Amino acid sequence: MKKKIRFFIISSLLIAGLCSLFVFFFRPQTIQHIEKNDISVETLEETHKINFLFKVEEELTPEEILDQIIKDGTLVSQIIIGVLLFLIPMIIMVVLLIRRKEKKGLKWLYAQKLLSYSVAFFSLFSLIFFPHNIVLLILIFVAFGVLTILTFLDTILHRSKNFVLMVFETIAWVQAIHSLLIYGGPNVNTCSILWAHNCILFIWSIIQMNVIMPKETGTYLPFTVLSIWEMWVRYLYLCVMFSVAFILTYNKSGYLILALLFICILYILIQYLKGFFWLIRPMRKYWKTLDIVQFEKDILKIQSRPNLHPDTILYYNILFMQCVLVHSKEKFFEYYKKCSSPQTKGLQPLYRGLILRYGMTKEEFDHSFEILNKEFYNKKSVLKRVNKFYQFWQPYYGMNSNYINEKLYRIDRKKNQYQNAISLFVLIYYYKNNGQLDKAAELKTEFVKKYSVFEECIRDLETI
Repeated sequence: MKKKIRFFIISSLLIAGLCSLFVFFFRPQTIQHIEKNDISVETLEETHKINFLFKVEEELTPEEILDQIIKDGTLVSQIIIGVLLFLIPMIIMVVLLIRRKEKKGLKWLYAQKLLSYSVAFFSLFSLIFFPHNIVLLILIFVAFGVLTILTFLDTILHRSKNFVLMVFETIAWVQAIHSLLIYGGPNVNTCSILWAHNCILFIWSIIQMNVIMPKETGTYLPFTVLSIWEMWVRYLYLCVMFSVAFILTYNKSGYLILALLFICILYILIQYLKGFFWLIRPMRKYWKTLDIVQFEKDILKIQSRPNLHPDTILYYNILFMQCVLVHSKEKFFEYYKKCSSPQTKGLQPLYRGLILRYGMTKEEFDHSFEILNKEFYNKKSVLKRVNKFYQFWQPYYGMNSNYINEKLYRIDRKKNQYQNAISLFVLIYYYKNNGQLDKAAELKTEFVKKYSVFEECIRDLETI
């Protein structure tokens, strides 16, 4: 609760500060000044008209509006803004750091947070009050450059999870350099690009400190990432694609939005394909061969990789347990004892789903089903999978029905012998419980012949 309060206070100050500066920067300006200049009156007998001549000034440019704001900005207002939006937030952040009991893994994040906020504030301060001061503009570039170098060094030397920051920083530099080449030197436009990106970096550092658990801020790779080169590939892909999209669609916002949308969709597709063809490759191999010994070797080989996230190791243990249960209950519980509740929320349903499994009594099976329905009552996708699994195993527990979904219990899949075996096993109990003993005996003979490696299932079938 205290972390949430801190996060709320800092976020509120940040939002209030940005809104104040936004309002101060873009406050309504009078763009037309109409001054009465001259009145010429002719005799009513000659013209019977009165002409009012007015002098109308042209619409002010953004630079002229900015100059007007600068003139209005006195030293007192600058001091007030500095105290309210910089000094007070900085004091609050330092106090929070001092009062925090657990600082392990967070010192650099706080230092990065302080530096990012300092660069963001003074950059915007300079852009508002001193937009034509070339020295200050150069200092903005230097400060942002220092922040970029520190991020790269921290990522390379400590294998920290700063790849998101690196992506934003690299894209910011590409855009800034592109603007420099167009305008021929440091200016408000290029510095505004760096300022906008720095605000994103500051917000991201806050998210890291308030969402990510302290023990996850060490040298672990992100969840489901198996090697450091994968992070560099992601970094290069995002930086190159976003930078090229920006350069090709410069001053064409519509095309830029379409390009960004395409890049994001392509990234999601790549991640999906990576998960199917790379992450679960050992399981897909097992589905074909049913070689549980080789499956375990493949899992242990992956888990021996350096700096794997604990939840990644847990993920592979769960995949193995889902398959080993039909081979050996002892092996299943041996791995189950190694598991603990994951920090990654997306892995929680998979971990909790282990309580609903083959080999339980009907009462245990129903009770576990009720627990999962109550636990994930607000997650429809999870409930859908739980209900599907529960319905699939009903024939095994004596469901009386004269109809069974043949598509659900297919036994002719070409690339998934594991699912063929499980479907055949449940069908045997379906025909037995519906009095078709000859059909059950026929399928039992086929199962024993083709799937003798499923020792727990064979042991169950001996009672038929």
